[in-house]
Amino acid sequence: MRRILFALALSIVAFAPPARADAASDLAAKVVVVLERAATVAVMNRSDCDAMGDKLTKMLDDNETLFQRAREANEKLTDAQRDALRARYGARTQAAMQKLIGPVMACRTNAKVAALLSRVRVF
Repeated sequence: MRRILFALALSIVAFAPPARADAASDLAAKVVVVLERAATVAVMNRSDCDAMGDKLTKMLDDNETLFQRAREANEKLTDAQRDALRARYGARTQAAMQKLIGPVMACRTNAKVAALLSRVRVF
């Protein structure tokens, strides 16, 4: 599960439309901010799995359009773009995921958190 979440984070961050590198970087930056906020929510609610599940589900719902745009852009990613975005955002993504994984995995048997995890897509 840890590898799946980390792969998701890198996949979300590592995307870009070929002709618009600046727009791709802006999109990647927004996704990283969402991941960092999700990590903060998870840590702050680690003792209340229901609250964690509710808040993270709301974040996923509120950012579904952003994640959909990331999935679509990922299909157009070149290796050079992937490498550039990983170089730029990889450390922040990894730090957010390290912060997020522990609390989420501790609550993975909670119905709300389990439902959230079932919605997470790796592309």
